[in-house]
Amino acid sequence: MTPPPSKNVFSALRYRPFALLWAGQTLSRLGDTIYTVALAWWVLGETGSPETMSYVLLANVAPAVALGLFGGVIVDRLPRLRVMLAADVARTAINLAFAAGAASGELALWEVYLLSAAAGCCQAFFQPAYVAIVPEITPSERLVQANSLTTLSGQFGQILGPTIGALCIAVGGSELGFALNAITFAMSAVSLFWLSHLHIRIPRGGEGSSLLADLGDGLRTVAGQPWLWVTIVLASLANFTLAGPMRVTVPYLIREVRLEGALSLGILLSAGAAGSVLVALVFSSLGKLRRRGVIAYTALITNGVMLLVFAANGPIGLWWAAAFLGGAGLIVFELIWIGTLQEMVSGEKLGRVAAIDYVGSFGLLPVGLIVAGVLTPSLGARETLVLAGTAMCLLPLLALLSPAIRRLD
Repeated sequence: MTPPPSKNVFSALRYRPFALLWAGQTLSRLGDTIYTVALAWWVLGETGSPETMSYVLLANVAPAVALGLFGGVIVDRLPRLRVMLAADVARTAINLAFAAGAASGELALWEVYLLSAAAGCCQAFFQPAYVAIVPEITPSERLVQANSLTTLSGQFGQILGPTIGALCIAVGGSELGFALNAITFAMSAVSLFWLSHLHIRIPRGGEGSSLLADLGDGLRTVAGQPWLWVTIVLASLANFTLAGPMRVTVPYLIREVRLEGALSLGILLSAGAAGSVLVALVFSSLGKLRRRGVIAYTALITNGVMLLVFAANGPIGLWWAAAFLGGAGLIVFELIWIGTLQEMVSGEKLGRVAAIDYVGSFGLLPVGLIVAGVLTPSLGARETLVLAGTAMCLLPLLALLSPAIRRLD
């Protein structure tokens, strides 16, 4: 029987499989933000080097990007829940190793690199599996609400996690933050184990074909759909243009140029997360949107406007309002994009296509961080933001020149 329409974002939680999946992921995402604070505190405390911190982050991102394509193929060949369960068990062990090493005082920097890389490998398999499994365990009538809830869990983690991480460090040091992250991954693994008894996937593709053949099939699927490859290319350039300035230039401008305190930066980041939360709550009540390609790309322009506001010498309150608008626009784009992927890509190929999307979208992110770090002191913080903001306004407009994007309905 078809479920009646509902505008309640929490209506997807009436379905036990998705409720279990979402509960586990909400906990583990909160744990990830706690871990980020604990790791930064440990690295900076041991080395005093921001450069070393960037290398640790790169050690985590690089394996996720390098293995992401094959991770997507694997999750299309094997039961996705078991792949996710194995990844969460491994991440529980990784964080326990972090906690034990930090507590004993014997955690070496090379071990941090190794453990960070191992966590990145797990992400390469878990992320495409999550994207692909949501439409399998959630009625299509509740898919918008399910994706909105997934966004909410991530944004609430961004709001609450840093504060909890700081409290953990104050009470028990970085090792307490690592241990708490291990607990969240263990609880997520329990939810996946429980879920596997309710909904066990049977391998649906790849039998008799090689990994390379399946990967080639996924690449041909993307190449044959202009709305797919245009969006992936745009997302890659947008991450290059947006993420670097937000993570490097904006904190520098607030601290060194505006001479504002850390509270101003914290409110700025929280304002962006609040905009995302509001959109996720509202989005679930809208149902299926018409002209979603035009809406998604137009919404992304708000991030260019946000960067240009940051470049201007305006009051900090205007910056917070711009961050709220930027966070809202970014989530409009992301929710439309993930829903379109899940709707228009066949289930047996969704894992590999989601992995291609992940690798393509984030492949230039490390380069963007490096470029922002070079341009900010040499060209100037405001000038760097003007360049990035202008590019972020123009990129969506260029994408809208594609008939495939304008016809996306």
